[in-house]
Amino acid sequence: MTQYRLASTSMFYVPGLILWILALRRGNVKGARTDKAARVHFIKVSWPTLPDTAVDAILRGDYRVEGEDVIVEA
Repeated sequence: MTQYRLASTSMFYVPGLILWILALRRGNVKGARTDKAARVHFIKVSWPTLPDTAVDAILRGDYRVEGEDVIVEA
């Protein structure tokens, strides 16, 4: 299992960004056919090198917050 650290910056607070992404609905994203597709799209745009297993873990809520960062194990 690999650990991925999604680090906050001075412009983006990653725990809040993840919560916002998880609240997205298909109507919020032009062309999205499902709620999940809308969420996957924004995760992949935000972290393009994150593997699909880590994306799925985020969608399941299987991550933890350490300070201002999000840790995903996949």
